[in-house]
Amino acid sequence: MILQVDVGNTRAKWRLIEGGAIFARGAGSLSDERLFEAISSQQQSSTSEVRVASVAGEAGLASLLARLSAEFGCIPRVYQAIDEQAGLRLAYRDPGRIGVDRWLAMLAAWKRYRAAFVVVDAGSALTVDFVDAQGVHGGGYILPGWRMLENALLQGTAQVRFDVEEGEPVEPGNSTATCVSHGRNWLWSAVIERLERDCRQQAIGRTIVTGGDAGRLLALGLQAEHWPDIVLDGMND
Repeated sequence: MILQVDVGNTRAKWRLIEGGAIFARGAGSLSDERLFEAISSQQQSSTSEVRVASVAGEAGLASLLARLSAEFGCIPRVYQAIDEQAGLRLAYRDPGRIGVDRWLAMLAAWKRYRAAFVVVDAGSALTVDFVDAQGVHGGGYILPGWRMLENALLQGTAQVRFDVEEGEPVEPGNSTATCVSHGRNWLWSAVIERLERDCRQQAIGRTIVTGGDAGRLLALGLQAEHWPDIVLDGMND
């Protein structure tokens, strides 16, 4: 069995696979002692390989790798972005500067479709990566994520205080809470419009969305394939 672990800025998600089948999965904080509790002792002893993709800090990653080594009895394989793989070519001059989650997401999509696409990851940050029909990464964008926008308002202003109000309306708000929540929707709607325009200009006919806030983008009208496990799928050989 193979344990795949995708470590983000705030949470980790994992799945246990063998022969294309998923036997267990879970998600939670890196500090959660029960993060892997869904894996039985028999499955744990049958795990022959651990694969890790991480954008977390060095200290958090080192602690996780030590834990995985102790619990599963093997040295984890840590993924890194590279210049080229399977016909996919990275735009970055220094592959070490791109988050490995973005690279693995593009790799998974390229292996599946071998056609032009854009990957939108709505996590702590909102990332966008374009790939053309020849497998050339055209670069991308990094924007504040949903909660990052909220935190920026709370931390950067003295008078903006509110209780979070959920929903997808974009009309002007009539309270601080609605002004903030509708403002985020308004901003992300503009991102969707620009993304669609750029895709038309670049002849990209497929949009893929992933990340914890993918549902918000879909609710706001993004026409995309929802692929929650795309980073984990990028670890498949």
